Parts: sequence; structure tokens; C-alpha cells
Amino acid sequence: MLGYDVTAYHSDDQGTRHNLVRWSAHNLDWINALVQQGRASMVQDSGGYPYIYELVAGELRSVLADEDSAKRMALRTWPGPALEKADDKDDVLSRCRDDATVTVEAWDQS
Repeated sequence: MLGYDVTAYHSDDQGTRHNLVRWSAHNLDWINALVQQGRASMVQDSGGYPYIYELVAGELRSVLADEDSAKRMALRTWPGPALEKADDKDDVLSRCRDDATVTVEAWDQS
């Protein structure tokens, strides 16, 4: 396995998808640990095509703020259409309330 292409996004009240952050990850240990702790849930297990999880923005912010986690996830920001200048991970997620639902989509790169 090469790893995963991971995208986190949220949908507004009109159902418009807003991409928040995108990165490549060697594994999904970080989010599977959140699932085991009851801090995230797996919504779809399609064997990596894709895996879909949900968590609140505050949880994702705390993971990304942890420098060791961010390094393990090989984080790179990806400005979506509503986030013109996503210079770093804090700016990207600052538009979400802590309790806003964030969807994490992980596609197996193999």
C-alpha cells in the first residue's frame, strides 16, 4: 500500500461542500484511534475506495495542532473554493465552529 489521499470537508446548510484540508498519509491510525475513543465515527468502509469518517471540527483542529500528529500525517493544506488563502492548517479550519460536522474521506492510493 502506498498510503492514503485524505480530504477533510464540511457541507454548509445548502449542502455545498467546502474542502478544508488535504494531505497524504501513510496510515489512518490517527482517525481510527479517534473512532475507538468515541471521538469520531466511521460512516463508510469501502475497503479504501473510500473510507469515510465524521467528527467535529474541534477534534480535527486538536489533532492538526499536535505537531507530532501533523508530521505523521504529512499534512499539506489545499485551499478549497471558499478558502482562497489557506496558508496554514489553522486558517483553513478557522471558518468552522468547533461543533460543526467534518467529513474525512480517505482514498487508498494503491
